[in-house]
Amino acid sequence: MINTKELAELLTNKGISYTEFPVDYPSFPPPVSFWEENKLQRCKNIFFRDNHGKNHFFVVLDFDSELNINLLKEITGQNTLSFASPKRLKKYLGQEPGAVSVLGLVNDRDHEIRVFIDQNLDNDKLLSFLPGDKNSFFALTMAELKKFLNATNHEFRVAKLY
Repeated sequence: MINTKELAELLTNKGISYTEFPVDYPSFPPPVSFWEENKLQRCKNIFFRDNHGKNHFFVVLDFDSELNINLLKEITGQNTLSFASPKRLKKYLGQEPGAVSVLGLVNDRDHEIRVFIDQNLDNDKLLSFLPGDKNSFFALTMAELKKFLNATNHEFRVAKLY
């Protein structure tokens, strides 16, 4: 599992532009003003599995949006989806609950996770994601996020999720 420094090096080596925003607040997550002052779109990252645990899905949407699970089931072709366990988070993403991020897909070397990005994410804003710890956020444009997913060989789809 790669750490924040290694992730930064990988992004740079792959030509993926990002900006790091340090988090220096006494508690996590930072207040709403952090995203407003830095003009960042706060993203919600959710990791699912099917009822057999054979298929895995990663969802990225605006933090304040409510995922329509029925739409996700329809898109994935699954009858049942549930949150992935902390054990699965660690195995596939190298992450802990509360620090889940699409950037953890760099640890999914077998490319077992399919990614769904909500179509309503703002293409004009920087999207913010944890790089593996809670000391900073990495911000990428939608185009750079797609570049990252391509570089890590992850199938993704932009779709209506709420």
